[in-house]
Amino acid sequence: MVANRIKSSIGGDLIGKSKKRGRASDFITDLHALAKPYGYKDLEEELIRDRILAGMSNQALSEALQMDPKVTLGQVVQKASMSEEVK
Repeated sequence: MVANRIKSSIGGDLIGKSKKRGRASDFITDLHALAKPYGYKDLEEELIRDRILAGMSNQALSEALQMDPKVTLGQVVQKASMSEEVK
């Protein structure tokens, strides 16, 4: 389950910084930049997805997405962006 992986260390220091900016797109860009030098390859998208879920300000949406074992990075980015647009 995705929820069990949320405590991954990648990008943990960026959660507060991105929340201060208040934009999901900034947070996502920062995570991609942070992960790139480590060469996580196939695991990179999953780690970024997990960190986005952990850093979402919409807790209800984060929890709902975490319950889906097949949720993808693309789905998380799309839902986070949509949630941000309606606020």
